[in-house]
Amino acid sequence: MKKNTPYDHDQLVTHLQINELLIKNKFVHCDDVSYRWVQIGQSQQQGMLVFISNLVKKDLLDATILRELLSGMQGDEPCTIAQLQKRLISASDVRVASKITEVATDILSGRAVLFVDHDQHALSIDVLGWEHRGVEKSENEVSIRGSQQAFTENLMNNVALVRRFIRDTRLKVENNIIGEVTKTPYVILYMAGIVDENILQQVKINLKSSKMDGVFDSGLLVEKLRNAVKTPFPIINRTERPDRVASLLLEGRVIILVDNSPVALSMPALLVEFLQAPEDYYENFWLQSGIRLLRYLSLAMSLTVPSLYVALVGYHHELIPASMMPSLMSQREGIPLPTMVEVLIMEIVFEILREAGLRLPRPIGQAVSIVGALVIGQAAVQAKLVMATTVIVVATTGITSFTLSGVGIASATRFLRFPLLLITGFLGLFGFTIGIFMIMIHLVSLRSFGVIYTGALAPRTWRDLKDSLFRTPHQNRAHVPWRNQNMD
Repeated sequence: MKKNTPYDHDQLVTHLQINELLIKNKFVHCDDVSYRWVQIGQSQQQGMLVFISNLVKKDLLDATILRELLSGMQGDEPCTIAQLQKRLISASDVRVASKITEVATDILSGRAVLFVDHDQHALSIDVLGWEHRGVEKSENEVSIRGSQQAFTENLMNNVALVRRFIRDTRLKVENNIIGEVTKTPYVILYMAGIVDENILQQVKINLKSSKMDGVFDSGLLVEKLRNAVKTPFPIINRTERPDRVASLLLEGRVIILVDNSPVALSMPALLVEFLQAPEDYYENFWLQSGIRLLRYLSLAMSLTVPSLYVALVGYHHELIPASMMPSLMSQREGIPLPTMVEVLIMEIVFEILREAGLRLPRPIGQAVSIVGALVIGQAAVQAKLVMATTVIVVATTGITSFTLSGVGIASATRFLRFPLLLITGFLGLFGFTIGIFMIMIHLVSLRSFGVIYTGALAPRTWRDLKDSLFRTPHQNRAHVPWRNQNMD
């Protein structure tokens, strides 16, 4: 006796009216969903086209679907979905769907779905046409020379921008969806034969294991990808530039692009990456090597200058040149606050001004950050609340942080500057030394997807040090320096 197979409630049926009810139950109170009934060709067969009017391109819908359906196939026989797919619909991206949830997802993604009577399958057709921002210059990663293109919020356009730089079949693009509610598309890009398979599998596992209701930007995936690594330093790089993504892919990185986000994620990340800029490779290597060393100096200054100033002025006067002591003593006269408190207050005020400049409209923000810093600094010195040297130290520290090309590394130094300042304020140079050693120990023990974070600065051979501290000529540059480092 034949057993009855269980009924699949997610399966489309052969009756068009029932399929209409099933779809309408999915889209209750969704007035932007359109239902267009058509009669296919000369036959009396009924069809129904379902789409969201605000997401499709009307001209494309009319030309590739409606016009073809109304003209129809020759003869009076009813058509099947398979026949329509092969012989009638002229769109390039067409696929067959048989599940209600699959159909609903396609409709919400901006596709038009065609149902016909007497067929339990539907035809999902790409007619995307919503408004999106065109390719523009990158505002956060300014480049003097080289490509000026930046990613946009359109995922497919971003993949196309990368394809323009790498015309090779080894560039792989894997489409996925994340977010239980938003169903956000994202892609994983890598170069076959160059990427480390262990890192690639770890990235995929971390993403598949993440349970999130909504993903609106690639930044929401960072915590899932970090896999509970506790550090203020960025172990996942981010960029808005397609040319930089292409360069990272050639070095074996795994890239993630998310729909509605103009920022790409790159894994693994190394400390040296955040001290490099794209134009380093487009200019004279002697000049760019000097500029790169200047960035390393800026990194050290942005982290240590306020703490060293507090240690020297507050504890170790004997280390200050004798010619500078009279000037410092005259400034110090009448100041009621300890040096550490002075610097701490000015650092907090500077960070507030920086944050205000970022959140306000650009013309107003620049005026607030510049004028506010000048006015507050001058007023604080005249009111004998802080020393003039303190204002110079804080301003120098802020300027050096702006020279760092990586936003993440600049934020890390801003964060670590405060605990280092506090421990130095209580213990002097002894506390400063302890703080620096703790930061260094944390850095050398840090790993990004199994790769040593500072490995490029401490290679096994001198050859692997190329393109780390200096920008060497292209013919001498190690192609993937981090691949020779120890991995978990």
